[in-house]
Amino acid sequence: MITNFQEVLLSLQSRLEDYLEGQGIATNRKFKCLHPRHEDQHPSCVLLPDKVRFYCHSGAHQGDIFDAANFLEGRPLDGPGFITETLEPLARRFG
Repeated sequence: MITNFQEVLLSLQSRLEDYLEGQGIATNRKFKCLHPRHEDQHPSCVLLPDKVRFYCHSGAHQGDIFDAANFLEGRPLDGPGFITETLEPLARRFG
C-alpha cells in the first residue's frame, strides 16, 4: 500500500528513461511517437533534457512516465485504477 503518494509520484517521474528502455525503446536517440493514435513512420520523439518528460515533434504529444505507461500498456491515468494498475505496479518495478 502506498502511503507517501506525492513522494512516489516524484520518484517514479525520474524513472521515465528506465521505463522506456525496459519497453525496448532506445532513449539515446530519437524514437517513434508513443501515442497509439499517431502513426509515426520516422522517429520524431525525444526525451527532454530533464529526462522526466518526452516530446513528439511530429504529433506534438508530450508526457511523463504515466503517459508512457498509458500509451504503451494501456494503464489508466486517473481514478482508482491509476493507483492500483499504474502507480503500484510501477512503484514495485522501480523499488
